[in-house]
Amino acid sequence: MRLIALHIFKWAEQSPVLLCSEMELSMLWFYQKDMAKQHCNFNARMIAERIPPGNKASVALENNAATCYCWTTKDGLSATAITDNEYPERASFILLNTLIMDFRECFPDSSVFDGITNDNQVRYENLPIFLRKW
Repeated sequence: MRLIALHIFKWAEQSPVLLCSEMELSMLWFYQKDMAKQHCNFNARMIAERIPPGNKASVALENNAATCYCWTTKDGLSATAITDNEYPERASFILLNTLIMDFRECFPDSSVFDGITNDNQVRYENLPIFLRKW
């Protein structure tokens, strides 16, 4: 069981804005890491934009290589977790719920994100901790 990547987006119907992300790609060779990072970012963004507010879903990535779990809250915060196929679905959604609650505690005023239009503009220091712990 392996948690590969976590992403938090400001949801939008067309191209959500990536607020922050963290990945664990140590299992790959140096030359594979950049392509894997781009692949994770692309899939997480694509899935996040397709899950409307108030919904959650699990999507198998191409060739059944991994699974992306996504939860988009009613207020427009979208969190994704990319895992291997052995990672339990229930644990993934508990992780996303805990992650969203912690993110909201760190950033209680969601209007802070209204002016953000570029990716990776938010420094959320607990994200690497979530990736290691879960």
